Amino acid sequence: MSHYVWSCPVCKASNLTSSGECSACGCQAQASQQEVESRRAAFEGSSAGGIPNRVRMALGILAVVGGALGIVVVGWQMSLTPPFFVSRFLVFLFAVAYVFSIWCGIAMLRRKPGWLRFNLILWGAQVLSIATPVVSYSFSSGALFGIWAQFSPIRAGVHTWIGSRFELVFWRDAPVVLGLNLFALAITVYLAKKALHRAAVLDRGRAQ
Repeated sequence: MSHYVWSCPVCKASNLTSSGECSACGCQAQASQQEVESRRAAFEGSSAGGIPNRVRMALGILAVVGGALGIVVVGWQMSLTPPFFVSRFLVFLFAVAYVFSIWCGIAMLRRKPGWLRFNLILWGAQVLSIATPVVSYSFSSGALFGIWAQFSPIRAGVHTWIGSRFELVFWRDAPVVLGLNLFALAITVYLAKKALHRAAVLDRGRAQ
């Protein structure tokens, strides 16, 4: 079933006809020419009015490339995984995560409805990593630059990685280690600020 889509005159994002305002920049569907020009100038000339095109393109490409590399890693890992349902199901979950990464990147590049929210989820999932005797988890798509700390014995260091990697393991003999992906954290904070600004703009628009 097809749905009519209108293109925002400010940011060119695609929006469903049921939406009276752009999901990307908050411009009203029936905005006047003066308002459109004002919003377009703010959107293109200031990061406060929206994510600059060069940043959006870079993050979108990174998500697509990271997701594609992740699919390759998943395929390689699947060939090494014992033929047990639980083990292969856990690997399959990350295959879904990397497909989601590719989708988020394409959505950002094309400014699809909800692209900011979904990319916020993607990068937020990469911020923290943990290793304990009960469960170990890490996920990165595209790049990783962070710090880690081990508690027994006490150790710490810097961790960098170009590409994609993942881990989800239960019940193994491992020290407690916490990791913080500073690269993903910076992107998450940046996107969160843009989302909060956009919400504030929409609230002011509704109040008028």
